[in-house]
Amino acid sequence: MPPPSDTGRARGLLGSERGRRGALAGDLLVHYGHHPGTTGSHLAEAARRLAIGNALESPHRSHLHLGGRDERAYLWVESSVTSLPIDAHRAPMVTAGFLIDVHLHLDQSIRQAALFDVVFVAQRDFVDPLSRVHPNVQWLPLAAPARFLEVPRRAVYQAAFVGNLWPGTPRRALMEAVSHRVTTNDWRRRWDVEAMARIYAGSAVVVNPTIRGDLNMRFFEALACGAIVVMPAIGNGQSEIGTAGTDYVTYDPADDVETIARVVERVATSHPDGGPGRQVIADGHTYDHRLRQVAEVLASPPERCAPIRSMTAPQRAALLAALAADYGDGVLLRAAVQTSPRCLLDRFQPFEVIVARTVWRWTKAQVRHLTPTLATRLRSQFPTGAARR
Repeated sequence: MPPPSDTGRARGLLGSERGRRGALAGDLLVHYGHHPGTTGSHLAEAARRLAIGNALESPHRSHLHLGGRDERAYLWVESSVTSLPIDAHRAPMVTAGFLIDVHLHLDQSIRQAALFDVVFVAQRDFVDPLSRVHPNVQWLPLAAPARFLEVPRRAVYQAAFVGNLWPGTPRRALMEAVSHRVTTNDWRRRWDVEAMARIYAGSAVVVNPTIRGDLNMRFFEALACGAIVVMPAIGNGQSEIGTAGTDYVTYDPADDVETIARVVERVATSHPDGGPGRQVIADGHTYDHRLRQVAEVLASPPERCAPIRSMTAPQRAALLAALAADYGDGVLLRAAVQTSPRCLLDRFQPFEVIVARTVWRWTKAQVRHLTPTLATRLRSQFPTGAARR
């Protein structure tokens, strides 16, 4: 099967929504690491509401065995909480993975993709790189919860932002500059998902400084709430979702924050009532639409072609060990050792690296649990990785 990597194939997936119940109703398992407000939690909510399959929320480092399950299809959704199918080569059903953070760790995403028969990729520009190593890769953009379309519009703020803004970062500098020019929400504090929707629905503009050019959740959430998005021109399917100048306005991220803040001020002043983005989302970009699209693809799946299905035991061990190194996960390392001890002794070297990462992440978790104030202070001074929003 040739890899469906062209833009036409991507549009085909977006256009496959027909507003009906998925063909796999009751037989699709949506599996994700549980954390409020992630893509997995929104897809799980859609599955429950539409009665398209069931959802399984897994705690951190709680990996799932597929060998004994009887669903007809399985969807794994990437999350900041580690929870993987640990025996995907034995899965009796067709398996799919929804890879979200491919823009942050392409090599890790390639290893994740080996676990699944079908790979859905959230970032359009990364379909081609993954298609070179997997026979069935498709673009599936992120989306917004359908309930966001019903949040009443209000004129409260000219501009808003909800997300992580560590001190000293360009994001924070931008919002400080914006705050000097227009009225904003309290973007320094944390908000839950429902409060975020109310803030966006009360704003003319949502400022969206992206991380490494991702078409992120904020883009869809802001449009669903009726705000205009001000953000960099990023690619990744941006122009295939909305219309530049109407649904979103772009800026050059190389510009200084004062220049960008003036763009925000101009858009907020000229469009105090927001934009028409709600119709864009209602027409095909809620998580209800996404779940139906997944169900339709998996109802007529290709042959079971996950690379892990055809690997030898040593190859599977090497893959699990590499994923263990990616996640700093001792459970995955133990599974690798049990799969082929000789392979790891002969071919896979960095046991110390995996163990060190596992111990370090466990220590950080203990610090967060025992002294959350200290953990917050350290994280603000030494930020690592990228946040969800």
